[in-house]
Amino acid sequence: MLIDKYKKYNPLDFLKDENFVRWQLLKSEEDVAYWNEIIESWPDLKSSIEDAEKLFEANIRFNEFRMSDSESSECVTSLIKQIQSKKKEVLQAYSFEYSGSSRSYCNNHKFSIHF
Repeated sequence: MLIDKYKKYNPLDFLKDENFVRWQLLKSEEDVAYWNEIIESWPDLKSSIEDAEKLFEANIRFNEFRMSDSESSECVTSLIKQIQSKKKEVLQAYSFEYSGSSRSYCNNHKFSIHF
């Protein structure tokens, strides 16, 4: 049974466990029921789980950075300029001159690839 793996867990083990982290982040009904079942099945794990929850809450931070509309617009404009610049570089790299064929109708014709 999957739950058996938790019998020997310490708080740090819980912090490395994908199911535990998902429970802490999402608190879905399914996850809450799952962890309640673990605590009911192994009451001696309750303190380790609670310690892991405290560690999670104390140490996990999410970036709360927000951009204003003008900052966002400036970033988009800058990215578009960078993309257009790279596109020009790529187009220039793919422009080539074809020569060296022994057939007279191909000699010294310039071929370019345009997107």
